[in-house]
Amino acid sequence: MITRQQYMNGSGTENHRKYYSQFVNEQVKNEVLRYIGKEALLNSKDEHLNDIPMKKWDSMSGFAFSPTNGDILMKPTSIVPIEYKLLKEAGEGVSCATLVCIYKEAGKQIIEANA
Repeated sequence: MITRQQYMNGSGTENHRKYYSQFVNEQVKNEVLRYIGKEALLNSKDEHLNDIPMKKWDSMSGFAFSPTNGDILMKPTSIVPIEYKLLKEAGEGVSCATLVCIYKEAGKQIIEANA
């Protein structure tokens, strides 16, 4: 397992992908397929999947933000199918950014599996 500290001490996209991929499982991939859709993933032209609206990724995470000031309006009551135990073991917290990174990594894996 790569810990949060090891990840923060590293650099580059490869390290980012390795770190977040350890939290991806089949259920996480299925959640991405359900929310984002295979077609949207395969049609994405951006290496970071940023041409898929951020609002979709945020809603997957269970967070909702005010459109006027960016304040958090809602936090998730559950992060399933992401395993909290793995996040804790890695020294990672639950934030919108963390969950979105995990879901985007799952999306990249789905794209690679269908290339």
